[in-house]
Amino acid sequence: MASARFEHLLAGTAIALALALTPYASSALAASDAEITAAVPMPESADLPPPSVRDLAPAETAAPAPSVTPAPTPAPAAIAAPAPAVTPAPAATEITHSVPASDGAKFTTASVGDTSVVERLRDQLAAGKFDRILGGKKDRATVETFYATRDFAPLWIADGAMSDRAKTAAAYLAGVDADGLDPSEYPVPQIKAGMEPEALAEAEIKFTDVVLTFARHAMSGRVHYSRVSGDIIYDLAKPDPANVLARVSKGQDVAAALDSFNPPQSQYKALKAKLAEARGGKDDPSKPVIPQGQVLKYSKDKKGKEVLMEDPRVPALRQWFSLTAPDGDTNYDKALSDSIAKFQKEQGISANGQLTSATLEAINGPKREKTIDIILANMERWRWMPRDLGKTHVELNIPDYFVRVFNNGEKVWQTRTVVGKPGHETPLLTETMKFITLNPT
Repeated sequence: MASARFEHLLAGTAIALALALTPYASSALAASDAEITAAVPMPESADLPPPSVRDLAPAETAAPAPSVTPAPTPAPAAIAAPAPAVTPAPAATEITHSVPASDGAKFTTASVGDTSVVERLRDQLAAGKFDRILGGKKDRATVETFYATRDFAPLWIADGAMSDRAKTAAAYLAGVDADGLDPSEYPVPQIKAGMEPEALAEAEIKFTDVVLTFARHAMSGRVHYSRVSGDIIYDLAKPDPANVLARVSKGQDVAAALDSFNPPQSQYKALKAKLAEARGGKDDPSKPVIPQGQVLKYSKDKKGKEVLMEDPRVPALRQWFSLTAPDGDTNYDKALSDSIAKFQKEQGISANGQLTSATLEAINGPKREKTIDIILANMERWRWMPRDLGKTHVELNIPDYFVRVFNNGEKVWQTRTVVGKPGHETPLLTETMKFITLNPT
């Protein structure tokens, strides 16, 4: 989706959907056990940061190839001629580099077929040849340090082709639309057997850059909140590239490592489930869309005689409210008017039984495309939120006018609250609460 359109959605979507669709519009910060964290939410958002990569295990290691011990020579009296000594088997398939890795690994290895790629990575990173890919010297220094701890062994290439780790990562990135992201923003470079070492080295760095871009988007959002409104203030959990690379390189389940950068809160996961439901759902044929038109009303004249309005939309309205009438009857009658009045009362609309424009909008509800857009915007808002909400925190849900206090994941108190209005919107922020003022005292 285009960035400008996405920013427009973020700026304009403050509508609460069904409860399952509407994560709390508030934020929260982690607090000490004695503190309550303020979570002044934004329409539908809140996040927990992925686990700190400082706690990650070391990168995967490969043990050096064992040598073959020469067979012992039998005693001279036992054989006519001594058996030739067995020479140790060379490590033909792998070169072991005994360079300590910063993440704790003792050794990092590169296959013999990748030695030329190792040389290109070392030389071209040092020369700044990949700055155009990585975005400058600062990012290059981080990436160069990561590869130096591996003695420049490639992470995404094995024997001149795409490694299993790379294939798994590519498959995951191709499916990030499930998290409301656009897979086209994470293009995985082609890595094929027979490519020149220079091309393979560049593909390796491009792959690394794509993974870093995804982690940044997943942890702090595709769009910076300042581009949406000046009344939004968050301390974004920007990922450390070194920690990201340590996480995706340490274990076999790279898909799980990538997924861990997404918000872990239950509200975000509920939105993800709703997104899949909205994309895969079909319109209910028993609930047809009713087009706009003249206002319909049921009334009686001074003598008590019914005054009926005819309209071609009446049969569809009866179908929507499960009412029966003779075929071809297009009169807006009392039964239909009463059903409309009951519906209006449930929706908080003036219950006059008239088919008004506002009543039709409530009947039809948001189109599926609009519903999807609202979900996408709220998933992005969760990425802005702090990942650790704290043992005790307060959440303000602006769309449903409620403040809730949570302790150890359980709601312990809630109350109705007053929120802003157009022109005087409630600011969206998260902060540690230092005091509380109660009015009236």
